[in-house]
Amino acid sequence: RCVIGDSYSSGGVYGITGVSEGRHDDFAWVKILAKRNGVDGFIYATPGITTDEWINEPSDGSHASSYATYGKTKLLADTPRNLYFIMLGINDDIDGTIADCNIDYTQNANSWYGNYGKVIGTVKNHAPNAKIVCIVPPQYQSGNVKHTAIHSVADFYSVPCMDAADSSYFATEFYTDNKSTSHPVAMTYAGMAIAFERLFIGCMVDNDDYFKDYNG
Repeated sequence: RCVIGDSYSSGGVYGITGVSEGRHDDFAWVKILAKRNGVDGFIYATPGITTDEWINEPSDGSHASSYATYGKTKLLADTPRNLYFIMLGINDDIDGTIADCNIDYTQNANSWYGNYGKVIGTVKNHAPNAKIVCIVPPQYQSGNVKHTAIHSVADFYSVPCMDAADSSYFATEFYTDNKSTSHPVAMTYAGMAIAFERLFIGCMVDNDDYFKDYNG
């Protein structure tokens, strides 16, 4: 199992005395989810990253040093996997429209919609037999512009999309009160893993035709 994303997918922890700030892969929900199911977890995520930065990989700036290890370059260098989660959008401003997406993703416009489509297309091209699931981050309820945009691009490329907000976990005081600088901490990332596991089971049931040949 793999995840493409930002700090919420790389175990980002900030503002806790005695804990190093930044990424903590061992806290990341995809790593915990993988361990629970006896498989490996792979992270292609960088704290603070935007959709545009993930797909275009600027050569300078605060995120440049992470790309070789955690970005698109690393994903393309790795063996294709069988399941990729995409959870981007927290650090983004939305621009463009769904008209910026094309079946040939290399022709997409350089907008949020176009670049999110390029992320999906990049994974499809690299791992044509893989299953892809887009995740709307827990901050965004139905009707929010980012919720609508992520669903629109996922629908365009015929991949399932699941909403973190559909899990009651993200409304609990345990989750909302146990954060540091707006980020989960180790135990709330562990809770995210269980919440996403349950959502993913439901996603597979709701999209049984898509997953019927899944060998994960």
